[in-house]
Amino acid sequence: MGCRMKVFGLDEGAAIDMSAEERLDSCQKILQVMAKSGFPCHIRSLEEAMDSSFITTDSSKDSLASTELPDLDEQSQGHRSNNGLDTDRPQPAEKPKTNGLPIDKDFKEKCIHYDESEIKLKELLKSLKSVTAKEDLIKSLRYNILIDTARKHSHTKVMTGDCSTRLSVRLLSDISQGKGAHVAMETNLDFSSKEVTLHNVLNDVESVFIPTLTTKAPQNTSIEHLTESFITGLQADYGSTVMNIMRTGEKLNTEILDSTEQQCIICHAPLDTSTGIASALNAVEFSQKISRKNDDKSSPECCGEGDGSCNTKSGRLNKEEALSTLCYGCRLMVKDLSDVNKLPEYIQRDITNRVNRSKMKADIQDYLLADD
Repeated sequence: MGCRMKVFGLDEGAAIDMSAEERLDSCQKILQVMAKSGFPCHIRSLEEAMDSSFITTDSSKDSLASTELPDLDEQSQGHRSNNGLDTDRPQPAEKPKTNGLPIDKDFKEKCIHYDESEIKLKELLKSLKSVTAKEDLIKSLRYNILIDTARKHSHTKVMTGDCSTRLSVRLLSDISQGKGAHVAMETNLDFSSKEVTLHNVLNDVESVFIPTLTTKAPQNTSIEHLTESFITGLQADYGSTVMNIMRTGEKLNTEILDSTEQQCIICHAPLDTSTGIASALNAVEFSQKISRKNDDKSSPECCGEGDGSCNTKSGRLNKEEALSTLCYGCRLMVKDLSDVNKLPEYIQRDITNRVNRSKMKADIQDYLLADD
């Protein structure tokens, strides 16, 4: 393909309460499979998104673990390649090996790292009432970690391992959750899950099973899980089901945005909340505002002595301000949260910055020149 490829793995064990040993074993299996494939592999954990330093522009090392297959020529010359640049240095001592795979001596500690971030992630997931909202949040965090990893390693393209069956499930589940404006972003590949399975079996491709929130759960646990059961059931009787769904989705186009101000803070999809006064969205929001009118009354907050004398709002996020920066689908997820201040810190920072810019723009609106 003429490109430099690396494989990225994400440890989501904290989201499903896997033990440290189980997470370590899963990471080791992934690294062993990738070592045999010949591609360098990097693994990070989902709770890294909860860390205060997440989403930075500087190139830092992955926090969990990484393994790169050494080049034989470089070994013979006594130096290694670091991010494509050769660095002359003595060859390090041989690392301990497990089943033929080089494992860093701090590998286990790295796999069980980020205690505070892991607690924050678990508290955030517990504050969400429905499994559907939890799945949406995990998907958004996964997407942002992918983007962050690509930036740190100077990659311009990210390819995910979603087959057409998975994409068709996500397409219908997104529509049912009010994300119809984003379904064009979920369509691409034309291999079904059955075709991928047969290819792996016939070509002896090793795989690692990674459990999710809905593994071994009833089919009505979440909207996406129910949609998956529905589509796979139809696909078993009518083999063209997935293909027809994908052909419908491929006819849709994504909107080209002029600025990041038109993107959702969480999922980075185009904002679909700029609707007319008589729209169904405004009608729903109006009825919700009326129903909770009495619940929104709160006592003044104080940022100084704590006696309430200054009547100044504290630095905590307001749910209404947060919702104004989100698409309709992410609004449903955040409304399910008991406290928006449990969101990852990078999301809170982005929301605060956008709200402050909007307020500043409104204050100086009379002095701005309109675009032609």
